[in-house]
Amino acid sequence: MNFKSSVIAAATLLAFGAAHAGNDPTTTNAGTLTSTPFVKVFAHGVGDFFDTINFNIDQSVILSGSANNLPLSLYGLNLQDIKDATVTLYSNYHDNGNYIGEWKLDNVSKTFNLNPADGAWPTTGSFHIDISGTAFGLAGGTYAVALQTAPVPEPQTYALMLAGLGAMAFVARRRKSV
Repeated sequence: MNFKSSVIAAATLLAFGAAHAGNDPTTTNAGTLTSTPFVKVFAHGVGDFFDTINFNIDQSVILSGSANNLPLSLYGLNLQDIKDATVTLYSNYHDNGNYIGEWKLDNVSKTFNLNPADGAWPTTGSFHIDISGTAFGLAGGTYAVALQTAPVPEPQTYALMLAGLGAMAFVARRRKSV
């Protein structure tokens, strides 16, 4: 079997696997987010897709999220790829949420400060993200989403950090003058 036949056979198998994955809307329940990352990989056949991840937050946090396209090319054949994908964050579960923000599926992390002092968004409760785009590789497309929370720093933390920076500046200045 020559190389060209092997590539065609591999592409056919990938296409069958991705087409089998389908593009039906997918809803995933992530439960309550914590500092342990929630990671989910989605695979879609060629065409438009729409996925939802529902999750809860039970305290004021900084929410970080990233969505990454997982392209696959083999000898110039674009087997798996996604274009024009957007991740949108809403309060509440699907169909009843208020828009909070969005980012592109561009391998860059986005951060939202869900802090009562901010007051712009709810701080606890139910949330969801919608991910939509187009899978256009020969076998569709695959992407991964990661969500994680971190506690909101208390004002005392900032005061202590500033005091430490001031002490370091004082020591550096004394050394320079000696």
